[in-house]
Amino acid sequence: MANIKLPTYKTLIPNEVFWRRAKSILDSEMGEISAREITRIIRYRIPTENETINFIREKADSINTQILGWNETFEDKRTTLFFLKNLPSFEIENIAKGNRESINQLKKYFPKRDLLDGNTYLSTVNGIVPNCVLNTLEETISGNDAEMYEDVIIKTGANRWILKIRLPECGELPKTELQYLSNKGVRDSNLFVVRGEFEEYQIVANQIKLLYNTLNSSEMVGKVRDISNEILENCSSLAVSGVAQKIEEVNLIGKEINRLMDLFYGGLEEEEQEEAPKKSPRNLEFYIK
Repeated sequence: MANIKLPTYKTLIPNEVFWRRAKSILDSEMGEISAREITRIIRYRIPTENETINFIREKADSINTQILGWNETFEDKRTTLFFLKNLPSFEIENIAKGNRESINQLKKYFPKRDLLDGNTYLSTVNGIVPNCVLNTLEETISGNDAEMYEDVIIKTGANRWILKIRLPECGELPKTELQYLSNKGVRDSNLFVVRGEFEEYQIVANQIKLLYNTLNSSEMVGKVRDISNEILENCSSLAVSGVAQKIEEVNLIGKEINRLMDLFYGGLEEEEQEEAPKKSPRNLEFYIK
């Protein structure tokens, strides 16, 4: 089947990033700046708690803790595997085995979200970006790097907003429900959520209409890029990084306590050496429990 074609838009990256002309952006120093409206369309499934835990356990089980730190290849510093390798070996093994206490610690750092676990969403990220920024971007990126366009929208775009539509199990956009809710001016519902800056709600309603008319079958929706794996990786890495950071904080506190205790008891020992015979070393375990 043919690629997705959004009416009034031109394609930047097939089935994912689109653009159309927009009003000029007014800048206090540069005056009017020509711009384009950029839209990125993606779909993804929100992983359940068990799916996230199982993913983390699989990654932990793949780590050989006996040679951890030796002959390590470069790891992306945002991945679950990277953060797992920053945990103590015994904690990695506990996670792999499904130790209850270790798993409960991970759950504390699951990212909070307003979407429903186990459900699939179609999402659009929208914004008006100066042509000069887009021209520079197009000269520097290689291949179909859609994430770069989204980053540009978030960092430099005007009228930035995002739309998230929950897809039913059949995979088709529920046209009747979307039409009814958008006609009522709904911004937050069980079916869709819209966040951000837009001049008027009609802009949102028009895009919803454009989507259900263009992506009018599960086959057409299936052409939209699926980033479910990236979402699962992101949720998992955030949880593990939270645990790693907490352990690091505890270790730093422990080191500081030990340093202060060394200073304190070191001073006492100097005084005792002047006033009395040497005594056996103190047992400090009571103070650090």
